[in-house]
Amino acid sequence: MTLLDDPGPPREHDRADTTPGRRLGARRALRRRAAEAGRWREAVVLAVAVLALVAGLGSLATPTVASLRTVLLQSFTKLPTRYTELYFTSSPTVDGPAVDVPVTVVDHSTGIRLYQVHVELRDDRGKVLAATEAGLVPRDGAAVPLVLHLPLVTGATTVWVTLPGHPQTLHYRIAGSNLPTTTGTP
Repeated sequence: MTLLDDPGPPREHDRADTTPGRRLGARRALRRRAAEAGRWREAVVLAVAVLALVAGLGSLATPTVASLRTVLLQSFTKLPTRYTELYFTSSPTVDGPAVDVPVTVVDHSTGIRLYQVHVELRDDRGKVLAATEAGLVPRDGAAVPLVLHLPLVTGATTVWVTLPGHPQTLHYRIAGSNLPTTTGTP
């Protein structure tokens, strides 16, 4: 007899009664407890089987979970990439006889120690009318502003900014619009 089969000590409603027919109630109670113990045993066996199945499937799915975890980490984690940002800090302005061109360079782990920023004023046919260049020392991940000054030339329609040796270029069309100045409109 196992612990599950043992009905345990008699309970108040199971005690033998001297009244005829009451003995039958005690037998029913014993049968009911035995049936409940059988159901309980089946539930335990089923739970163990389910746990074993889940553990088996989990060991098969581990490589899939690891690759899924890697993809999720890559999509939600900022990965180190190497690139350079070049943009106008503000619109170019005319300051007396000069055009001021404010640009910003942000270096992202490229390892470059010095950028040459090249600025040109061009006419509507693309001919370079004025040009200047300045060196810029980057700080990794930090914006480094620079203002380049060009002489204001009649016929200039576009400001071109390049980083020689890099694909970035900026264009700012000044023809047909009043170029803002630091002292007013020209």
